[in-house]
Amino acid sequence: MTVSEINILLTEAEKLAGDDPQENREAILDALHQIYLKVKSNPDDYRMFRNQVTDVCGGIYIPYIFWMELREFFRNAANRSVLLEIIRDFTHSSFEEEDRKLLKPLLITYFANEKVFEVDKLQGLVIDLAHPAIQEYFSKITSFVNKNKESTGTYLEKFKILMDEYPDFELLALPVAKLKEVKA
Repeated sequence: MTVSEINILLTEAEKLAGDDPQENREAILDALHQIYLKVKSNPDDYRMFRNQVTDVCGGIYIPYIFWMELREFFRNAANRSVLLEIIRDFTHSSFEEEDRKLLKPLLITYFANEKVFEVDKLQGLVIDLAHPAIQEYFSKITSFVNKNKESTGTYLEKFKILMDEYPDFELLALPVAKLKEVKA
């Protein structure tokens, strides 16, 4: 697939948004998922898609891309540079409440499993330069990670159960016992 073919598909998905992407959220997410299915088997196509989709409809697909790249981070820590870019894109997105809620458990999982130096670098290069509301959001997440080791372990356990699947935030929200029951 070429860059222009991916751009055409993303533009078509963006047209579904109309004046309010949140109003047509499910249709947009479904359209973006269909594009993902077309590009996922080719690493170059997926990379082009990943780099472009974070700007579509105010960043509505960022939590999904972050999930997929967090999975890669757990396989290879060098993938942290991609996560940094996605977080940067998130700080420049429309920062919708729904997207913040979806991304929160993933960010907690990431911050709890990242080197302190790398989190500090992210803080200085991205978060400190963002809007105060975004800084506050990230401050709450890092504070939670630092003060709630048991809970962050629960987030990690749930993510590890689900990480190889397409992002399913409803399953991720389940308690661990229920999740294990559903996945059995």
